Amino acid sequence: YSRSVPISVETTGTLVTGKSIATLLINNSEEYMITIYGDQSVIDEIDSVPVTINVDGRGNESVWTYDVNIRKPNGVREMSVDSVEITATFGEEQQTTIDITNDIDEINLADGLTVNILSGQTITVQAKGVASVLEDLGDTRVNAYIDLAGYGVGDHEVEVKINNTNPLITYVVSSMVRIRIAEE
Repeated sequence: YSRSVPISVETTGTLVTGKSIATLLINNSEEYMITIYGDQSVIDEIDSVPVTINVDGRGNESVWTYDVNIRKPNGVREMSVDSVEITATFGEEQQTTIDITNDIDEINLADGLTVNILSGQTITVQAKGVASVLEDLGDTRVNAYIDLAGYGVGDHEVEVKINNTNPLITYVVSSMVRIRIAEE
């Protein structure tokens, strides 16, 4: 069984201050597809194949090229390619402010408990990237969540985290959210 899925680029490291990734091309394409082969039940669960590039100290140059070997995801027997060339272009970092009111997901809440975010709170998030990327954000939902592992009944202040799948944007959350956990 085979399926075509996109390659998703993840980054590690920190760019030079004031710089952001403007574009990422995979083999000169914005959305590069790879064919993966294996059992249908396994392949159907894979939405993309991740690759990682290290951007530490980059950004002063306008373009940087990476030759990346692709690791086969668990359960994949074969892939149409085993390496790609990723071209990153860099530009001047801009930032914009996004306010999140009650659109926050919860994870790892213990069984038998419920959680309420106490009303009247606005969480401020700074989105950083090049101007063209930030303009494309528009009304895109920011995937904010709180991890409630280890929290029990009572009132708590919890760090808000962002589930970011876009390597062209960096999110910085500057505030905590007040919550109340109760028994069901």
